[in-house]
Amino acid sequence: MKRMLAPALKIIISTGFLFLVLKKVDYKFLLTIFKSADLSLLALAYLLILSLTLLLACRWYLLLQAVKENYIFPFPLIWQMTMVGLFFNIFLPTGAGGDLAKVFFLIRNQEKKLLLGSSVLVDRFIGTLTVLTMALIAILLTPGLDRRVTLLVLAFFIFCCLAFVLLSSEKLAVRFSFLLRIFPLSLRERWKHIYRAGFLYCSQRKIFISAVGVSFLLQIVSIGAQYLMAKSLFPPATFGVSLRIFFIYVPLIWAATVIPSLGGLGVREYSYVFFFSRYLGSQTSLALSLLVLASVLLQSTAGGIVFLLMKVPAARIRKN
Repeated sequence: MKRMLAPALKIIISTGFLFLVLKKVDYKFLLTIFKSADLSLLALAYLLILSLTLLLACRWYLLLQAVKENYIFPFPLIWQMTMVGLFFNIFLPTGAGGDLAKVFFLIRNQEKKLLLGSSVLVDRFIGTLTVLTMALIAILLTPGLDRRVTLLVLAFFIFCCLAFVLLSSEKLAVRFSFLLRIFPLSLRERWKHIYRAGFLYCSQRKIFISAVGVSFLLQIVSIGAQYLMAKSLFPPATFGVSLRIFFIYVPLIWAATVIPSLGGLGVREYSYVFFFSRYLGSQTSLALSLLVLASVLLQSTAGGIVFLLMKVPAARIRKN
């Protein structure tokens, strides 16, 4: 029953959000929007989306330099595992499938499985931290926004900053270790092991800062690509939405896809309509969400081709 309940819940949530979106769709108008889209801008946006795979791999590759004394991780290997992760993202919710696939290929035939597998969690953490940072900066530069949006982004940002401080300072982590007493002993031990693994990556400042820099570039390109998608849906010289609006709401949409669903389906589309209708109109916001969905499928398809045609080897242990 438990195995059946989780997939059923995801189907119900995705279906519910899709129903809320689709019941307001003007199909004729939506088709007109797509027919008049600027194909050159769309092509540029999708090329940028595909280029993100290199930046995703680069961020993870930089993090793994923290364990380079014991392992050899060629960049082509990391890129292949990143592509395989993108392929599996489409099957399980919130990117969990992709992360699990990356961990599987990374730790197989290795001894320090938790240490290596934690690099995927830290990589995801860095992505979240940089996205929230950009959203907060955009909010501060855009007066008149809903205070609830500002408080929500600020709360997530502070939480991530506190997590980073604890992961990068062992002394502070020891001081706050009393908070773990509320958990069972077995769970406390697991958290300690996970903390030690995360500490290795976050405490090496040069490596961490380099990964953060790549992450900022990655997120800027990703949001910029979505901005081009939206611009392509309007006649030339009539698109008046500020890029800052995308830096505010796209991160919130990414956060919303954490809700259990079929790979974010339904939740993502509803979020685009909810946040962007004020600026683009409901039908154009839905059209944008479908273009973003197509970009997700494009990355996953590219990852599937890599998964089928290329052999993903295990990491090599460095011989001292």
